[in-house]
Amino acid sequence: MIPWGDSMADKVEKFCAEIFEKHLKEKMGFKNLNWTDLSKEKDDPPDFFLKIRDNKFAVEVTQTEVQHENSSGELIGYRTYINSLDTFIDGVEGEALDKNILNGSFCVIFNNPINNFNKVKRKLKEELLVFLKKDKQTDGEKETPIIINDEEICFIQKISQEGKCLGAVFCEEAEWVWSPEHIEKVSEILQDPITRKREKLKKEIIDIPIILIILNTYPLSGKGLLKKCVDNLRDLEYYHSIFVVLPEVGTGFFLECSF
Repeated sequence: MIPWGDSMADKVEKFCAEIFEKHLKEKMGFKNLNWTDLSKEKDDPPDFFLKIRDNKFAVEVTQTEVQHENSSGELIGYRTYINSLDTFIDGVEGEALDKNILNGSFCVIFNNPINNFNKVKRKLKEELLVFLKKDKQTDGEKETPIIINDEEICFIQKISQEGKCLGAVFCEEAEWVWSPEHIEKVSEILQDPITRKREKLKKEIIDIPIILIILNTYPLSGKGLLKKCVDNLRDLEYYHSIFVVLPEVGTGFFLECSF
């Protein structure tokens, strides 16, 4: 394990470094990895130095920046969108359980971020609780829209008579993930941190090989699809290696590797 101590590295940096170390040890057989955490020394890159055997590397951690467009055309960070609505639905579930009106398993389906969410969330909670209290659905029936101020906010559907739970489901525009258009979209998402970090790192005097670790935050891009994008990417030669972390499975892989 990496000795974090009183490190000032953020959660993403720590998580990615630990996944990377685990991969190096378990998949590549490296031992005695020696990390130097630079978070307390400076804000500029790189985030870490890493010594593997007699070789020293600069390690920079970043993440893809995926934005989601709401119905008003505003762009919202994808993880912010997911986390805020997950937390909200967890709160509705808790209140429904307290009121003993959650009879079965339900999903709330969001197709887009909600405009002015803070202004409508109280009313949305009320509408969801009213639906649950009056529920006479059998499982598998079609989705019921929740409408506030003449705007379709989300849908709710009973998926089973079993259990007592309410969960959020997030839908993307229908896209065949292996289509040329989607591969191009994923390539652009991946290219951004590669180029952005290259420009930032070039401003520093770094005379050792650089490893870039990217946390993938786009849910419609797994290992196979990301590897498919390699031929579309630029600036790869600037880095010794590029490692991608897949947070949903807690693993990662080398997009480019010079070990």
